[in-house]
Amino acid sequence: MGPKHIFHWKCYEGYLRTFPAMIKLCELLCIFIAFIISFLDKNFLSVGGSWLTVTTALSFIVTAFFLVFHLFLLHRFIAAPWCLIELAAYVIVCILVFSNGVLSAAYSHLSGIIIAETIFTFMALAIYTVDSLVAFKIFTAGRYYD
Repeated sequence: MGPKHIFHWKCYEGYLRTFPAMIKLCELLCIFIAFIISFLDKNFLSVGGSWLTVTTALSFIVTAFFLVFHLFLLHRFIAAPWCLIELAAYVIVCILVFSNGVLSAAYSHLSGIIIAETIFTFMALAIYTVDSLVAFKIFTAGRYYD
């Protein structure tokens, strides 16, 4: 028997110091804080806070997926227009996070913790918007597979 080929994970070692990685880490931080805050007010959970919980969890999962995806260079193994896929995913996440911000702002009169939820949600929305604009710039430059 010949030597077996062992698959070794390759990691983009300097990726966490790049601008897209910093953006994704800031997104993860803001959306994680918003996710934790969404559980703190029991009255808000009954009137719409569960929507915030679901959408912040979904946004966190999508962002973590793309961070790991780029960190381990997984986009090199599957030939697909990843920039377009990432752009579409972030546009959907922006819509979800915007709906979160509007919902939490509408109920901000209930408690101060919901105001904090609103602030972190709109901070996450601003960062997701920047990330979407960067993905759009890459897409319009014709670098579909990077």
